[in-house]
Amino acid sequence: MYTTGKLLKGKGIKTIELKEDAHYVNDRIIEKTVNSFNYRWAEFKNGKIEASEEMLLDEIQYHMDTESENLIPLDLTDKKYKKSNPYSIYGLFKGKVK
Repeated sequence: MYTTGKLLKGKGIKTIELKEDAHYVNDRIIEKTVNSFNYRWAEFKNGKIEASEEMLLDEIQYHMDTESENLIPLDLTDKKYKKSNPYSIYGLFKGKVK
């Protein structure tokens, strides 16, 4: 078990030091989540659904806006393509069923 607390001790318990305040990390994650949701919701309201699995990153508007809009980054394969979702139940619609 890993913990940041100093009170727990014993076999199998490892105390770790945080490089930054956990509340700050949580705030950053929540901000990126809210920004990403609002970004996608605005697209949806305007009739845009970005289907970009296995596309070049330079062709994906969300990727190009990630830094400037403080969005959650896409899952990447090798820094050139967006990774596909192997657990998606929509493979038939995406041309992934063999």
